[in-house]
Amino acid sequence: MYGRPNLTLSPRFEALGEALSIIFGVADDNQAKSILEKSPITDFGVTCIYPQIPGIPPYHNNGIWPFVQSYWNLAAAKAGNEAALNQGLAAIYRAGGLFLTNYENFVAQTGDFMGTEINSDRMLWSMAGNLAMVHRVFMGMNFQADGIMFQPAIPGTYPGTKTLSNFKYRNALLTISVQGTGNQIKSIQLDGKPLENAFLPASVTGTHTIAIVMQNNDFKQPINMVANHFSLPNPQTKQNGAALEWAAVPGAVQYFVYKNGALAEKINATNYTVPSGGFAEYKVSAVDKEGYESFTSEPLLFVADADVKKIEIENYAPVSKLRYSNFSGKGFVEISTVKNKVITIPVNVETAGNYLLDIRYSNGSGPWNTDNKCAIRSLSVNNQYQGALVFAQRGKDEWSDWGYSNPITVNLAAGKNSVQISFEEWNNNMNVEVNTAMLDYVRVIKL
Repeated sequence: MYGRPNLTLSPRFEALGEALSIIFGVADDNQAKSILEKSPITDFGVTCIYPQIPGIPPYHNNGIWPFVQSYWNLAAAKAGNEAALNQGLAAIYRAGGLFLTNYENFVAQTGDFMGTEINSDRMLWSMAGNLAMVHRVFMGMNFQADGIMFQPAIPGTYPGTKTLSNFKYRNALLTISVQGTGNQIKSIQLDGKPLENAFLPASVTGTHTIAIVMQNNDFKQPINMVANHFSLPNPQTKQNGAALEWAAVPGAVQYFVYKNGALAEKINATNYTVPSGGFAEYKVSAVDKEGYESFTSEPLLFVADADVKKIEIENYAPVSKLRYSNFSGKGFVEISTVKNKVITIPVNVETAGNYLLDIRYSNGSGPWNTDNKCAIRSLSVNNQYQGALVFAQRGKDEWSDWGYSNPITVNLAAGKNSVQISFEEWNNNMNVEVNTAMLDYVRVIKL
């Protein structure tokens, strides 16, 4: 779900979330089966997302990560999809064998580590994923609080006997062998005696041998092999009176118009007349000939001027002396971990009710697509905490580029209200030291 303030469900596939939904039982058996059969899989593995985003270098976007692939493989083993597991194992072993290390990620289009935005070899989570294929897939060890449940899943392309020797489990030392293929156990023995329910208690001590023989059954299910694909860039919309307008997106065959987060119309034109009425938020996506939809454009608000109140923040905190431009009013206010940690602003409204509150700001601390210098503040109204205001980076050194924070719906009383923007302990970002933005004005919109 993404957008502001009305959220839209993204149709984009995301591999790790889908895999975890199967592993942790969020998806039921039928949903797990459907996920593995219908999810897009490319030649070199399952991509982090699908389709890819244009104009973003290969990393999470247009990337294959062995640790994500490993979770996908665990999900395939659990749900019993041999084709997905076989292709997923090949994705890990091909890269390991070809490059003789466990790289962090690969370009989805080429399967090569060259061309990725950031990378490293001997990556811990890639190695852990590789090892997990032995422990959790071929040996079938499902670690639980009170012991190990064995349930190997071995594609038919990996025949023979596999042995894991001197595996330390709590106070025991285990040698485990698995003979054959399939995902059904024909027999399992502990030191030559049947192991009931294929379960080894955590209380076991000493040196033991576990021998597993598989049924050699196939557990084939279809998978959805696809060519790697990029969606279109999202339209760049602008407001022209009562209309939305945008330049044609090359490759687009249709545009989806969203009102308040929900699909309103499908059109072929590059403009849209907004019906008259009260407050509404509009945004537009582009659809290519294969039916893939772009992200939506930045939301634009259509609201009567009388229902919008702008309150200049520099009237209630010291004006910054920084020489930036394009601000409103007499100036702007700088916030950081030490400057203007608490700003209190009176907000007067004629009628009680729900209002949308956001802040026009700039943040040139870093690029908009990476880094860790998003500014965060707590919003309180009449001494009641309302949520976190997020002032995302808008480009390195782009301090004169202004936009709006996330909006928060607040309930205001008729008359005077006290709005407080404060830096609290829980507002620290990943950078910790840099948590800076320039605040222009508060926008209050009657809903």
